[in-house]
Amino acid sequence: MRSRLAEQQGQGDVWILKPAAAYCGRGIFLHRPSDISSDGPLTDTIREHRGVACRYIDPPFLIDGLKSDIRIYVLVTSFHPLTCYLYDDGLARFATELYGTSDLDRRCMHLTNYSLNKHSRNFVMNTNETQDGEGSKWSLLAFKRRLREELGEARAASVWRQVDDLVVKTLIAAEPTISEAMRANVCDPTTAGICRRA
Repeated sequence: MRSRLAEQQGQGDVWILKPAAAYCGRGIFLHRPSDISSDGPLTDTIREHRGVACRYIDPPFLIDGLKSDIRIYVLVTSFHPLTCYLYDDGLARFATELYGTSDLDRRCMHLTNYSLNKHSRNFVMNTNETQDGEGSKWSLLAFKRRLREELGEARAASVWRQVDDLVVKTLIAAEPTISEAMRANVCDPTTAGICRRA
């Protein structure tokens, strides 16, 4: 954040900060360093933050003016060789306030967490998750249909190829940690690290 602030084009950036070991949108906040005057751009809250801080994508891809996220499910059956299966369906969750960056404190505008948005007066319970444009939570299949309508077949297919690529790269990045945890918790130390069969 400091190095980005030193650049002219980074002066108006918005940052999203997510704490380690939290869930359901707890502790997430947005920060625009240029909005701070008395303490300088890096307040004590920012300096003491433990977790992830990344530049906010502005504008994000919007559907009907709303931010959304997707939840995909991946089954990994092996890391050596890497073998994984991406389920066809999952979830798409929507914010419940139209997107904008004029007010960074409006959590239901910037966060898509169901546990947060279900309390919004704008939340719409979806009675049929396969229908496009209905409700604040869709099936991934409905989201994919809408993406094809918005972007066209070729571009939407390219997006899903990039998602597949991201899944594989994420698993490759996580492999050393997972393999070490497997060796520590599943393998038999008396047999020189040979894993037991379940």
